Amino acid sequence: MKYLAALLLLFIISPMPVPAQTATPSAPPQNPHEYSDPGMHFTAPDNWVLAGARRLPLKDLTDNLQIVAGWVLKSRDVPQSITLSEQIFEGDITGYETRFESDLRGTIDGALVKSSQRTSLTNGMPAYFVDISYGSGFTSRKEYAYIWADGARGVALAITGRVGEIDSTMAKKALSNVSAVRYPFDRE
Repeated sequence: MKYLAALLLLFIISPMPVPAQTATPSAPPQNPHEYSDPGMHFTAPDNWVLAGARRLPLKDLTDNLQIVAGWVLKSRDVPQSITLSEQIFEGDITGYETRFESDLRGTIDGALVKSSQRTSLTNGMPAYFVDISYGSGFTSRKEYAYIWADGARGVALAITGRVGEIDSTMAKKALSNVSAVRYPFDRE
């Protein structure tokens, strides 16, 4: 089962082929639980293991969400993942919430957005907390995500697992240590 979880994670965090995409390799993180760039900071809980991270310059972002970091739950036979994804988006959070849901329905067959609640990140950045279900039978999945727009990007921080193995309380706790600011173009 652990091998299945590792294979699943590799599939989840593998970037979709995008022509002429170049990723800027990041220096190894001081703390593998942390991901930072000029516009955001996230710290994964201690019981999660970094599966991979990269930094994409704004010029390399596309209209599709691209995973920039991923973690898997340590010491569990149950595959669960946390992913941090970005896409180019210059509007506000309300516009991004609409775009996110539309893109989600277009990429995941049978995706159902059960709820989308306006909230804020730990530092007050406006965001939405989204509850998503997809799949059927043994492939049923649950995903919870904080999504926000920083003036240059749309960002999604999501936790995914089997239906019944994660709930909104667990998801909010696992994703709680995230902050973001309006993207500082002068620090690119």
